[in-house]
Amino acid sequence: QVHNPHHKPLVVFTPKSMLRLKAATSKAEEFTSGQFRPVIGDDTVDAAKVRKIVLCSGKVYYDLEAERTKRGADDTAIIRLERLYPLPGAE
Repeated sequence: QVHNPHHKPLVVFTPKSMLRLKAATSKAEEFTSGQFRPVIGDDTVDAAKVRKIVLCSGKVYYDLEAERTKRGADDTAIIRLERLYPLPGAE
């Protein structure tokens, strides 16, 4: 791992509350054919209706998503930053 020019994380830390959370699971093919996305946009809201944008990272997303659904806030987009440093620019 140290001698490899591309370092990959060997351990992923996650809160226990997300272990059985259906929304936080990935399909096997996402690991084999997909790629890492430093920014994950929100395609669940109509872009023409968006008045507020919330940037977040980690498990906070699932709390924000639940609250947005509870309030019916269809004018709020939640953007997830999966890599904080260096901050993604073009994405």
